[in-house]
Amino acid sequence: MPKRYTDPPGWAESGDGVLRLSEVGGDVYAVIRPPWTITDGEGVLIAFKQIERGDLAFFIDHDEWDTLSYRRFGVSSAGDLSPYWSTNVIVSSTWNTISQSQPIASDRWYMLLIRIHDDATYTAQIWERDNPERGFRLDARRIFNFVPGFDSKDWIVNLEIYRGALEIDSISKMRFADDAPALIAPPGVTPSATLTPTPRPTAMPTETPRPTLIPAVARLFEENFSDDQADGITRRLGGHWEIRKIDGNDAYCNVGDSSDDFDLIVFGESSWDNYIVEVDVRFTAQSPARSSSCTGAMTAATP
Repeated sequence: MPKRYTDPPGWAESGDGVLRLSEVGGDVYAVIRPPWTITDGEGVLIAFKQIERGDLAFFIDHDEWDTLSYRRFGVSSAGDLSPYWSTNVIVSSTWNTISQSQPIASDRWYMLLIRIHDDATYTAQIWERDNPERGFRLDARRIFNFVPGFDSKDWIVNLEIYRGALEIDSISKMRFADDAPALIAPPGVTPSATLTPTPRPTAMPTETPRPTLIPAVARLFEENFSDDQADGITRRLGGHWEIRKIDGNDAYCNVGDSSDDFDLIVFGESSWDNYIVEVDVRFTAQSPARSSSCTGAMTAATP
């Protein structure tokens, strides 16, 4: 069973106050947890950059793993195996995963906002820090309608990596006013939300089993790839998507009921047609990596 560690080899100061989180090796997770919790009407804002592709996850959880009262919500990516974002909802040890085909570019700074709404629903929004119109939202409202016991809890924030390496420029706790919009407009934050800087993360070793990857329901956008990534993705008559010659292999996905009001993902201000599909293929098209300057907003001790 893999173990989580937050104060071992695995995280260190990378320079300019930027925190680096790297794989420890073996069957071990490296995890950082800020020394505060969030609850209804609050959220966490994280500036991060993936240095080496691998398994990574940002999530909030409550209670102990593998107990009936355990709850978790967040986003993750499984590296080369599944290089796209997933929204993960866990009740006890039961996983509910919604994936979408937006890959994560290496060496590019991203902003992630995980927000707890007052109606016990949750959203995760990701955008490029230097190119904020390139972003998307994953929405767990539909899932949580069927899952009791997610409201009025104190949630622990987790930044986790199993393989690869990650840099973290800042972590901020946010409190939203009652009239704050459901979706933050990048690159700034709505004036009705306030940020609290994060001190050094604390260490709380725990154990967690390794998740099993399963095909998941997703939304594909007919034109949601840039830099010619849409080449090879075509709409077919008869309610199917055909993905041709991605990574040299043919793959096919079946389309679900696109008339259902299933607002899982909002990608910028696009008017693209959205379709729910079963996804069990690799999306390996990558945008060219781009270097970005960064400024430090976090201090960390060297292990």
